[in-house]
Amino acid sequence: MNIEKSSQKHTTSSNSSRSSSKLRSRSRSNSQRRNKNPEKTESTDDKQGSDQNQKIESNIPQTTRGMRQLTFIKDLPKRPTKCPQYPQQFREIRLVTNNFSVRSKRNGIIVVYSVKFLPFIDPQNNNLKREIIKSQEEALREFLGPFVYYSNTIIGGKESATFNFKLEKPIKFESQEYFLEIKKVKVINLQDLENPNPIEADKPLMFFNYLIKDFFKNLKYQEHGKTRKFHDISRRQPIPETELSVIPGFAVNFQTNEQGFSFKIDISHRIIRTTTVLQYIDQIWKEQANKLAKDELRKYVTHIMTKQLVLANYGTYRTYSVDNLLFDQNTAEFSIELADSKGKQILITMDQYFKQRYNYDIINKRAPLLVIEDSKSNRKVYLVAELCIMAGVPDNLNEFTRKQIQKECQTNPKDRFEKIKKMLYELINRQPSTGLTMQKLKEEFGIEINTVPQYVKGKQLRPPNIIFGNQNVQPQGDKENFSFNCNNQSAFIKRYEVRIAIISPYDFDCEEFTQNIHEIIQKYGIKMGVQTQCHYLSGQRQNYIAEIEQTIMRNVPHTTNMIVIVLNRQMKNCYAPLKKMCMSEKFGVLTQMVQSDSISKQKKGLFSIIQKLAIQMMDKVGNCLWSVQLPQKWPDNIMIVSVIIEKSKFAGMLSSVDKSYSRYYSQMSTKIVEKCLIKDIGDMMKACFLQYKLENGCFPQKLIYFRDGLSEESISHLLQYETREIILAANQLCQFGDQIIIINIQNTNITKLFREERDQYFNASAGTVVDSDITTKNYEFILVPVYSSRGCPKPILYRVIYDTLKIPMEQLQDFVYGQCYNYQNWTGSIKLPAIVKNCQKMIKFLVEILQAEPINKLRSSFYYL
Repeated sequence: MNIEKSSQKHTTSSNSSRSSSKLRSRSRSNSQRRNKNPEKTESTDDKQGSDQNQKIESNIPQTTRGMRQLTFIKDLPKRPTKCPQYPQQFREIRLVTNNFSVRSKRNGIIVVYSVKFLPFIDPQNNNLKREIIKSQEEALREFLGPFVYYSNTIIGGKESATFNFKLEKPIKFESQEYFLEIKKVKVINLQDLENPNPIEADKPLMFFNYLIKDFFKNLKYQEHGKTRKFHDISRRQPIPETELSVIPGFAVNFQTNEQGFSFKIDISHRIIRTTTVLQYIDQIWKEQANKLAKDELRKYVTHIMTKQLVLANYGTYRTYSVDNLLFDQNTAEFSIELADSKGKQILITMDQYFKQRYNYDIINKRAPLLVIEDSKSNRKVYLVAELCIMAGVPDNLNEFTRKQIQKECQTNPKDRFEKIKKMLYELINRQPSTGLTMQKLKEEFGIEINTVPQYVKGKQLRPPNIIFGNQNVQPQGDKENFSFNCNNQSAFIKRYEVRIAIISPYDFDCEEFTQNIHEIIQKYGIKMGVQTQCHYLSGQRQNYIAEIEQTIMRNVPHTTNMIVIVLNRQMKNCYAPLKKMCMSEKFGVLTQMVQSDSISKQKKGLFSIIQKLAIQMMDKVGNCLWSVQLPQKWPDNIMIVSVIIEKSKFAGMLSSVDKSYSRYYSQMSTKIVEKCLIKDIGDMMKACFLQYKLENGCFPQKLIYFRDGLSEESISHLLQYETREIILAANQLCQFGDQIIIINIQNTNITKLFREERDQYFNASAGTVVDSDITTKNYEFILVPVYSSRGCPKPILYRVIYDTLKIPMEQLQDFVYGQCYNYQNWTGSIKLPAIVKNCQKMIKFLVEILQAEPINKLRSSFYYL
């Protein structure tokens, strides 16, 4: 069982820092040692599932460590030709990007060598290995040419005459002699950068991405995760009046695209908390200590911590996702096995380990340990809570804190380019004492990064018409952004009467609030109940939830379809319990929570707050204020579906149930395989089809399927298994064929698009689309649906990974952009299509608040808004 895998700079005073950190718990059972096939533990569940579910899981290949199975990536749909029959309305624009072209000798080679250190050195103690390699850099260059060392691998530019060789003379480093055993693994041709097969083209990219890691390591930047984002811990800045800090840095990547080989660089910020994990756990424990028994309290704390991101505040500052907590352990007694410098196993306590390795004395020795499951090695990593800090931004930030974060992180386009160019200049011109330099790369490989950014041709799409009742409204704005006004409009769908009951504290002005809600809803043509019921709480703080439950049971009519609950400051912790109670089988009623302070003390903007509440209530009971006009020649009976995987354990699915894509049907699954596939996807898809038929009288004939943030390996798995199950399930209900298009949404790419006017940079306008030059030749396009006057928003990459519909690319672009205007919480465009945004909110609500699926009668409502 591994303890945290980060390493620290080697010091002469700590011999144990050269020891192995493969730490195994003394108490691990023999059965755990023998169990090297974790998939077998799923067999019981498989037998209970359907034949389809068994077939999916049993056929999924288990990826071997260090290998990727990308069977179908090379066969992804290619960019279709332009469709002259489809009248797309746009204006051509010229854009500047944060991509910089790279020139290289096409006949060059890259040689990959494996490195073995003798005697044994801890695989995790990379800093010691790097120091040994650096001390012998000149001697190694005679054999290997210019090279980069990374994780027991040397990637160089010269093929050694001998296949295997061992340095005859030992390297003496701090009183210890080491031998290096180097073995050639493979030779990669630089000309493969132009290989149309992405698998082959990715191989030389490995060298360049290892190279950039080496550059930033020499600049004392720390890499977080495997996203090629590097941050300078020494420049960590606290955010005033908060428990948060900002770490500045850069995100970088080498990529091939239609223009060729390019280097991409962007500004990056990492938000971390100053709160340690131990402090966070103690706070939760104190809040719940009087409410739960000890065992239940441990389960509750474990549930809260599961999948939380934490940052090891030492070593390489690596980020982890917590899988479990281990209680009742004393770090002074918790024995572990440690490999010494000769590879011999010795016993050592965790206290001794952290003292010898990091010179740190653990203070709270009985605090719960954080457990991380390492899927690659099938072992567990243990972290000390007081040595870790909470990573990421808390969900319950107030508006003031959000503005403080934006102030620290946002950079305008001009400043962004200045910082990018400054870092690029430093990377190109730096002259370190060891390691590769850009000048050496130019001499040896002919590799040179252009300092002038790449320019591309794009187009700005016309925003869609917005439909209110029978009236079409064109969004208005300047050339950067567009929005529309929903005041004095008739609702698009107004079939359902709104019958409200309001429960509020005794000091809340319920009558004025009720009158405002009535006036706004009726202006949209929605019928209201005969009389809105108002009920006041007694003001006793002992048990608000029990009092509200009794009020609903005794006083709220069964015909009520919306309960508005006004929360004061004393009721701030009642939100989740009240939602769960009202949405249970016992009541099965929709709710709208309102903060009393946002109504009572708000003088400016009160109308917009009440208007938003009214729109949400109308949407939740089944009405819809507006819809988006579909593109011309849009086929009939197309259902759209969005799937979001949350915390690698929960899958949320939304499917459209009407032809205007204004209402959705929700489902959730916990049967996740390989972190991306859903075992019961066939059953979920059948439910979508049956609900569509219930609403429309016919099954859908075509399907657009959105998936969020899939890796290349996940795409391969999805194409081989999940796609087949979706098509099979659909054809069991109707003659569907395989009329489906699957779109992978990537909103983590670091591409930025700017307009350049008179030597000034501005953000790209809303509706900007790029589908060539900086994209690949596959079927993909980049969309900027929202204009921002502050910061630099991320463009969204839409990658079509399966297509039998053959919808013209221009028509699909118009549809996707139009659905960014269909989100009922905002009178303008948002970053993602409405169904994807709603799916994100839905699965987050189910996982964090409801912790279960909603009852059947609420599945077609917007209960999560």
